[in-house]
Amino acid sequence: MVNDENPRPPLDLEVYRRVAERHSLIFERVHGSFVDAARYLMTQWDTPRSTINKALRSPGQVFWEGDHWTMAQRQVEFEAHGIVCQHQLTQASPWAKFTDHLLSELLFKQGWSSMLGPGKRLRWLHNVRAAFFKQHDHFQISEDSAGRVIHLESNQIEDDASFYLAMGEAVHGPGGYLGACVNSFLDCFCGGFGIKLPMTLHWPDRDPRKFEDVVWALQKVGVDLRE
Repeated sequence: MVNDENPRPPLDLEVYRRVAERHSLIFERVHGSFVDAARYLMTQWDTPRSTINKALRSPGQVFWEGDHWTMAQRQVEFEAHGIVCQHQLTQASPWAKFTDHLLSELLFKQGWSSMLGPGKRLRWLHNVRAAFFKQHDHFQISEDSAGRVIHLESNQIEDDASFYLAMGEAVHGPGGYLGACVNSFLDCFCGGFGIKLPMTLHWPDRDPRKFEDVVWALQKVGVDLRE
């Protein structure tokens, strides 16, 4: 699926590890105005004032959860309003257990098709999407996409997630993204980013019943779909 004659530069593996990590802000104390801190939280939480007041007297509570980048920004905002929180890793990336070598296999040699089961392929797809947009300041059209002829290896495509992974790699190279569901896939063709038509897709031995939604999407945007 990836053209070895036109290799892409290696992606930052650390990005892929961190986009799936979950972080928390653990409340410590209020410094400054208690009223200002409570007023700020009321703009952030749909919570009664009494609950907020109780929370601001309860060190150790989780005030916010999210990804690493969101938490770092949120911590600064809390601090600016007199709320001191610790930034802690609460759930490591599911890919942290992989060595750089194995993670490289997943990214650059399409090892996800054999190393990951259906559920993990879907999780990997969302990880690829997050990392792809983290590394790109804006949506990018593949520079040589118009008129492309793409060949998919059917033995690597067992479900919708693996189809989107394969298409992302075929268009943008290893770690590339081209949708994670029918709607986002259509956006990549119709939203002014992702890929330009015309495009011919060779996908032999596909099961039209198993991939009914995907085939419909390809036909809707006018991809020349062939065996």
